[in-house]
Amino acid sequence: MRAKVRLATALVLMLSAFAGPSRAGVITYGLESLGNDQWRYDYSVTNDSLVGGLSWFTVYFAADLYDQLCGGSFETPCGIAPTAAPGWDPIVIHADPLLPDLGFFDVSTAGPGIALGDTLGGFSVSFHWQGSGTPGSQPFDFIVPGDEALSIVESGFTTPQPVTSVPEPGSLPLLAIGLFGAALLSRRRGGRHASAAAGPRGRFRAFTDGEG
Repeated sequence: MRAKVRLATALVLMLSAFAGPSRAGVITYGLESLGNDQWRYDYSVTNDSLVGGLSWFTVYFAADLYDQLCGGSFETPCGIAPTAAPGWDPIVIHADPLLPDLGFFDVSTAGPGIALGDTLGGFSVSFHWQGSGTPGSQPFDFIVPGDEALSIVESGFTTPQPVTSVPEPGSLPLLAIGLFGAALLSRRRGGRHASAAAGPRGRFRAFTDGEG
């Protein structure tokens, strides 16, 4: 009996380890090329577990991969203003080139934030890509402001927005026409085979009966 209890306890512990901590939210991104290695991230944020609302998040940009955030630099302001949903305040800080630092896109609101189970989009920032291939996931933090300090409640990586395949407008009508044509051709072939099986007399009798 004790062996069974110990086995059940071990299984529970293993499942808990695989489950990991509950997530506070998810950030997905869309990626758009602006030409000449200029790109733009479009973010959507989902609150998975913060009952009090999600009101602050920060996305980080590695200095060796990203440059010219929002069209600016460490010394100059943004030439292309970052965007955020109404009521949210976006701030872009460039990495210091003299320090092993990160640039970041910081967005917050004084309002209630994103309610539990809700998703909010409309956050975007442009940049110059210095890496190979196409830009990908980035680290992020979800932050809760306190009376004396800020608390990071979740850290993770952004994920690409899922792409759903939509049938072309004319594909279903074309498929229907093709099935109808195949059925019609099969019916004609079946009629020919039946007529050939009846022989000359059968075809002649059907013809004369039709005339009569």
